[in-house]
Amino acid sequence: MRREIKQKWLQALRSKKYKQARLSLKRKLDDGSYGYCCLGVLAEVCGLNDWKTIKYQDGREDDKIALIHEGRKFYGNLPDECLEQISMRLDEARMLANMNDFSEMSFEEIANVIEQEISND
Repeated sequence: MRREIKQKWLQALRSKKYKQARLSLKRKLDDGSYGYCCLGVLAEVCGLNDWKTIKYQDGREDDKIALIHEGRKFYGNLPDECLEQISMRLDEARMLANMNDFSEMSFEEIANVIEQEISND
């Protein structure tokens, strides 16, 4: 992974600026604020910040917020081409998303794994 992106990501995960959420890159929380998966924080760090609330035909809004990239919607993973630009493998991204979503690891715990397991490019 590109060293400068990795360092910014680690700093962002540990900053307490981002609330943690599960099962979506970004979602609206019950209190009206927004929460992020660890990969959603990475999207923000990389400047991918075109988020769109999805509305149903009956007017209700989904709590999951889609990342819009080149006209496509992403909810759980980053676009492959974005991972390529930062030299991150898809299996690494999936591992971290699973730690966030299913192992329910904190951002601090995930940051520790990134430092130890994700190599610099």
